[in-house]
Amino acid sequence: MQSQHPLKDVLFYYNKASVKGFDASLVSNTLEQINLTLKARGNKPRVYDDYATFELDISWRMQQLAEHIKTALEDDKYFNHHFLGETSVQLGEIGFKDCYMIEKQFGKLNQLLDHRAGKN
Repeated sequence: MQSQHPLKDVLFYYNKASVKGFDASLVSNTLEQINLTLKARGNKPRVYDDYATFELDISWRMQQLAEHIKTALEDDKYFNHHFLGETSVQLGEIGFKDCYMIEKQFGKLNQLLDHRAGKN
């Protein structure tokens, strides 16, 4: 993608694509694109009209993505284990820190393990 503000564009297209509801694959792919964009910028990026690394956590577009993830992590929702793992890795690599989300991810993983072991 050739863009003057790639992070804003990736998040814009995520928000546009997610109007029909949560899609674990879309979340995972979006986070992967954000991670690749941040890596492509290098150590001292020149950011003019796009999010700087420290602004990404507080941007409303990223917060909307985070809210979708939090909703999918609720106990009564299904979050595919493969995409849950990928999402967790990508969030860690981009440095997104949300204590509530981390706690819910571990809870969801334990729920999946208990279900797999037959401990309903």
